[in-house]
Amino acid sequence: MFVSGGANPGCVGPQAANLISFDGFYFDSLKGQVPGGAFDMVEYNGKLYVAGPFTWVDQNPWPNQTTTNRLAAWDGTNWSSAGIWGINGEIKALAVYNNELYAGGYFTQINGIPKYAIARWDGNQWRDVGGGLFGGHVTCMEVFNGELYVGGHVGLPGGQPYYYNCVRWNGSQWDSVGGRWGPNWVTSMCVDTINNLLFIGGGLSFVDTISFWSVIAWNGNNIVNTGRCPTAGALDMEFFNGEIYVCGTGFNDTVVAKYTGAGWVSFEINPNGGPQTMKVYQNNLYFGGTFAQIGTIQTNNIACYGFTCPQGVGINESGSYPGLFKIFPNPAKNEVTIEFNDKANQNKFKLWLFDATGRQREELTFKNKTSLNLLHLPSGIYQIRVCDTQGKTCHSEKLIVE
Repeated sequence: MFVSGGANPGCVGPQAANLISFDGFYFDSLKGQVPGGAFDMVEYNGKLYVAGPFTWVDQNPWPNQTTTNRLAAWDGTNWSSAGIWGINGEIKALAVYNNELYAGGYFTQINGIPKYAIARWDGNQWRDVGGGLFGGHVTCMEVFNGELYVGGHVGLPGGQPYYYNCVRWNGSQWDSVGGRWGPNWVTSMCVDTINNLLFIGGGLSFVDTISFWSVIAWNGNNIVNTGRCPTAGALDMEFFNGEIYVCGTGFNDTVVAKYTGAGWVSFEINPNGGPQTMKVYQNNLYFGGTFAQIGTIQTNNIACYGFTCPQGVGINESGSYPGLFKIFPNPAKNEVTIEFNDKANQNKFKLWLFDATGRQREELTFKNKTSLNLLHLPSGIYQIRVCDTQGKTCHSEKLIVE
């Protein structure tokens, strides 16, 4: 996993500059520097492509035909050019679609050739994308159901006199996505791969004639209303354990919320900053942003949420209290019992059961002791998660279902 944005040299040594790597246990620096940090990153043809406000990376000065101007490629050892020696703006979003690398942002030319807000790279040359986008400020892109969805402050080609703010490209032509989005920009998108939905978010309150708040879903043909999201805006979204997580700018101090399929839940309340980006890595959800605390845990702008978080990276959700909880039998066939050993404690507990893919299969609330029917589940390895309602006492344990 790669981490960008004012990386603290004290973590990895004095050579670290805005882009570092994380292998699940330790942070490390990359060769050279990435001046100004990165806006987006994506893997394409075996290389990591990094977009940012820089005119060069490592020791390659600008301008020349091999410069790493606004976009650079990392092969695990060295930086190389992505074929851009001249661009009159910034690249803010990257995506891979139909075996080509798409770059979106605010620009009107690449290497002296007109390219309006979006262009595509096949590894050898940059090409136009259906005439480009009217107005031209792309902030996010996502592939869904065989089409490339593009969000930002954008309209359709041809100079139409208004902004749709969310459009889609099928490889040959552009189209709108359910109408005009507003009043502000679309800033993030995320695919729910279980229910086949595209979640679209931003400083939004309507699409066409449909009213909503911050985030809503799209099934490829129609809008799917998911209720009122607790955050203001959606800086980033990620799909984790069968739920959609959203980082917002705060509304009633809610900076992170999640959609469970049944409704929205406030996940993190912090009036003094919060996460601005998220990424799933090794079955955990990582948060990055500007915050010194998340929940009751002290952090340094990055935190991990999951069952196997490494120590020293914010939240460690793998805390285990075997003396307090008993889960038996294990392996189990028909039923498993979960028992809290402190009989004097009358607090309620929440239990979640996840399968090997991270999908949530069960959720219930209990006091002291409960049993879970397993007859409807296929055999395999599962994860049981138990927490009190304050989230202060938690226990995770692997369950084998025979």
